[in-house]
Amino acid sequence: MIDTRFMPPEPSAACVFDDSLWPLLLIRLEGPLSPRQFEEMLETRERYLLRGERHLTLVDRVRGTVPPAPQRKLQDDWMARHETLLRERLLGIAYAFDTRLLRWMLNLGFRLKPPPFPYYTAPRLEQAAAWAAHRFEKEGMGEAAGRVRQRFALSPGRSP
Repeated sequence: MIDTRFMPPEPSAACVFDDSLWPLLLIRLEGPLSPRQFEEMLETRERYLLRGERHLTLVDRVRGTVPPAPQRKLQDDWMARHETLLRERLLGIAYAFDTRLLRWMLNLGFRLKPPPFPYYTAPRLEQAAAWAAHRFEKEGMGEAAGRVRQRFALSPGRSP
């Protein structure tokens, strides 16, 4: 039997969806997600797509880890199944990854198989939020852009 009193605790993983700035959907991912947590994240993401509303997603994976290959495959399959909905309803995704490897992997993957939506990767959440606000402006959604700028304390007109 292993004595767990002297073992460090497992890092906790979290996936939080915040739609308080809708049509901006903020997804915060911290730590490695279990296979079940990852599936639940995709199921929740699907529910937002099925709402039928155009929106933009901001993924905060600061302090994130590289997802294991089975999860990357699951995500690729999910994107392929939902390609039409993603094209119609997703104005774009802005990713905030503080890990250069994560940004590199995502950009490489999207170069090999371009997604059906615009995307942006940044090392900081504020940079990703600035891109999101700029996308809203380009889509004629100035009110949404203003709420994003206010929440993230961005100056008007600032774009990456």
